[in-house]
Amino acid sequence: MRPKKSFFYVFRRPITKNLHLTKYNKNPHDLYYGLTKIKKFNLIYTDEVFKHKFLLFFQYYLNLFVSLFYKSGFSIIPTLLLIPKLNIADCIFATVDTYGLPIALLKKLGFIKPKIILNTIGMYDGLIKSNNPISLFIIRNIINQIDHIVSGGSFSECKLLSKMLRIPINRFSFIPFGIDTQFFYKKSIKSTNEILTIGADIYRNWDLFFQVVKYFPNEKFRVITHKGLIKTTTLNNVIFEYNVNYETLRKRVWQSKFVLLLTKTNHYFSGQSTAFRCMSCEKPVIFTKTSGVGEYQFINYKHCVVIPPYDFNSAILAINKLNKSQSLREKIGRNARKIIKSKYNINMYANKLEQVFKKIIYN
Repeated sequence: MRPKKSFFYVFRRPITKNLHLTKYNKNPHDLYYGLTKIKKFNLIYTDEVFKHKFLLFFQYYLNLFVSLFYKSGFSIIPTLLLIPKLNIADCIFATVDTYGLPIALLKKLGFIKPKIILNTIGMYDGLIKSNNPISLFIIRNIINQIDHIVSGGSFSECKLLSKMLRIPINRFSFIPFGIDTQFFYKKSIKSTNEILTIGADIYRNWDLFFQVVKYFPNEKFRVITHKGLIKTTTLNNVIFEYNVNYETLRKRVWQSKFVLLLTKTNHYFSGQSTAFRCMSCEKPVIFTKTSGVGEYQFINYKHCVVIPPYDFNSAILAINKLNKSQSLREKIGRNARKIIKSKYNINMYANKLEQVFKKIIYN
């Protein structure tokens, strides 16, 4: 029997404590890009670089400078610290662009030898938002060091990146996010009768959300986000919670009446993981139909409620429909969990990613 090939997983934050929580069913398996599910390879990771607080302090300010040219960050300092560990693996799996691109640069300069697979979601939006020919030129000249790119958003994003970065489309794979349906399950508990909103990325449409909140002064809303991301409001019908753990998040989903996720136009299905987790809990979810959403096998008002971006009237109509019919909410919730379990679960994600690993490592 040939020895297992090794893959070095590069994460943007330490994961050891989270893995410990997952072991005791306090965190979902879908946080780790298949790390806890893929068994045919030797998967390696480290938290060591995150112990160098002084160097990470400089990286923070370097990111502020880089953001003038490219909006997604460029974690070169921690990547330099990783070089010895990266070179012991047969292949590197960078879970985010902020590490994948510096790894590609170091390979181009001869410091790194293994093959590279990059996971991305939102790189295309980052590039068009940056709108900087210098950063685009640099990325085009280092991205060819990456052997394969996995998009978790949509195949549409793959095609757009292929054209923009001048990479053959056969070096891309689209693998939809897979949910830990054993962690995110249905539980009937006392409802708070709230409309729940969850989100901490830059593509959430908070302006539209607060218009909706003002339209429904007698409706109760709860927002789970990161502190400092949005301006707090004095509206009496909104409760804010910050940086909650996954058990609390799941409980809030169970308690809610339904979930509302409003996003700005983007090319990668912003809010995908949040929507899928709530759907797995058998909750109806209203979310925005941005580019790529049509690639998923969802039927409107059967598995979820999909509305056009920036459309206030459609948001109001969707909320009114769900408010008026508990049976509709229950039907959508049941169908939502069914399709997540059958099409978008963590085991399916891990199996598809494992096939990409095999393709790259054995070619």
